Amino acid sequence: MLGKDTSPAISGIAGMGHILLTVALVFFFVCLHHRLRLDLTGTTRTETDEQTEVPPVDRTA
Repeated sequence: MLGKDTSPAISGIAGMGHILLTVALVFFFVCLHHRLRLDLTGTTRTETDEQTEVPPVDRTA
């Protein structure tokens, strides 16, 4: 600020903030891609789950 030196911790915090924003943005686009791919194939998530459904395990034995 106006010629005064700042602590290196400020730069570190700003850097970590940028890293977190980048990770969140990548996660957003991965989720968006997954959702759009499901919409383009015409199957919903529940239809996909029903096709790969595993029978329940009998735990009474």
